[in-house]
Amino acid sequence: AATSSSGLGGRLACRRRASAARTSHEAPASSGLRISASDNATYGALINNGGSTDVQTGFFSGNVSDFGLDVTSVGDIDLHDVTANLNGTYGADLSSGGSITIDPSFFSQNGTYGLKADAFGSVSVEYTHADDNGTFGAALSGNTGQVAGGGSNFNGNGTYGLLGDSLAGVTMWQSSASGNSAYGANLSTNGNMNVFDSSFS
Repeated sequence: AATSSSGLGGRLACRRRASAARTSHEAPASSGLRISASDNATYGALINNGGSTDVQTGFFSGNVSDFGLDVTSVGDIDLHDVTANLNGTYGADLSSGGSITIDPSFFSQNGTYGLKADAFGSVSVEYTHADDNGTFGAALSGNTGQVAGGGSNFNGNGTYGLLGDSLAGVTMWQSSASGNSAYGANLSTNGNMNVFDSSFS
């Protein structure tokens, strides 16, 4: 298991160095390298950060009794090419005082839920799979910014596929929330709702 905490207000960048698979503070970007916190007896990675958090090409899967990835960040959270599958409880739980952006990532076959993302600003999820989880696929909550998603699947989950709510607006495009035990998608907003080219059966 990996635990990282930063209260300094800087940006925490989690990538793999060429020499070791460890998280690093202000690590340089490395093309083709990966970070892994998988196959642990309890959880994968727990990050508490006073600034923004950027996780790129990360693997947080197969953690036996608990979660894959848990991030609490005062600033923005960005996940790119992250896999958090087959964990004992949830795949990823993200809480941001800024905005959350996720693109192509996988949060599937976890014991409870796949992905929970709660932001003061906006939440954007693109080209992501949250399928076949024990309870729900993904719960996305924004406040001052929109919840938006596209090119994503939230299928075959134990209760619902997708829950999305934001005061500012909800936009979904070319996504699927089908074959879930309870309902496909539950979307709510005080702003504009835009859903197109999507299937919630």
